[in-house]
Amino acid sequence: MSRGLGVNLGMIPPGLTGPDVTAPTITSSAAPSVAENSTLSHALTASESVTWAIRTVGQNGASVDYASFEISGSTLRWVGNGTKDYETPGDTGTNNTYVVVVRATDGSANTADQTITVTVTDVSEGATPAAVLILFGQSNAGVVPTTSPTPPSGWSDTASAMIWNPDTGDVEQ
Repeated sequence: MSRGLGVNLGMIPPGLTGPDVTAPTITSSAAPSVAENSTLSHALTASESVTWAIRTVGQNGASVDYASFEISGSTLRWVGNGTKDYETPGDTGTNNTYVVVVRATDGSANTADQTITVTVTDVSEGATPAAVLILFGQSNAGVVPTTSPTPPSGWSDTASAMIWNPDTGDVEQ
């Protein structure tokens, strides 16, 4: 509204909009999980175009594990795109739950924060065999492996067995 002097007193002319004062809404999951020894690739999404950043301090002291994370574009991942080992947790609570706060900033500098807790899950890795039994003998089917180890000298080529210890490399009859 003007008073004859051409001065705008706070009215927005028709067809124009006021400044954007609405913060973006973060829509990505706040509780992803990733198997140990796997890279983390967590998509960060929001209700509008934003830039992403990791906060070093969040609400109530959250973001305690911020140094474990990085953002590449709109993807949250482990620093150096590395992996985590379930058996040797590196998070602050040593319980395989890594907490980080991310911030979304829109083109008008409005911000929204989200606390994300990434859980590292255990994967059965199997046990390393204490010994491997290797059998030597004649094949009734006429199939002889071409990569089988050679039996030690003095062993019968008709039916023999040996044990190989992968820890020491020793072969025993």
